Amino acid sequence: PEPQFEVLDAQDQFVGRADFAFADERVIVEYDGAWHWEQRREDDRRREAMRRLGWEVIVFSSEDCYKRRPELVAKVREALTRRAVAA
Repeated sequence: PEPQFEVLDAQDQFVGRADFAFADERVIVEYDGAWHWEQRREDDRRREAMRRLGWEVIVFSSEDCYKRRPELVAKVREALTRRAVAA
């Protein structure tokens, strides 16, 4: 994945920065730490704009990373496989 990936619209206007992106498959993986709650609505708007541009956005937390890692990895792998087949 590419870290700190800038998502642009069809007019090359900045839409948002993703934590990680698999650009070929158009899959974004975002990490929300505990402090993200304060900026939750802005994150939601940014992610929705990315989804409207055709990106699949997967969001995970520290709990997902440390307690549900196999499920998280499976979810990302499934998205990448599905999107690669569709392309």
